Amino acid sequence: EIRNVLEVATQRSAWKANELTAVGAIVDTLDNAFKQLANKSDEVVTAVQESTEGASEGANESGNQETTN
Repeated sequence: EIRNVLEVATQRSAWKANELTAVGAIVDTLDNAFKQLANKSDEVVTAVQESTEGASEGANESGNQETTN
C-alpha cells in the first residue's frame, strides 16, 4: 500500500525532480524490508509446520507402543 501511494504521488508530480532520488531510495528500502519480512515469515511458518508434524508423529509413536506389565 505504501509503495502504491508513493507511485501515485510520483505520477501526479507531487515530488520535485531533485526529490525523486530520495523517494526512490525509500521505495528500495521498503521493498527490501518487505522481502526480508516475507522470508522470515516463510521461515517461521515452515518451522511451525515441522514442529507440529514432529509433535504429532511423536504422539502417534507413543500412542502406538504396547505396554508390558
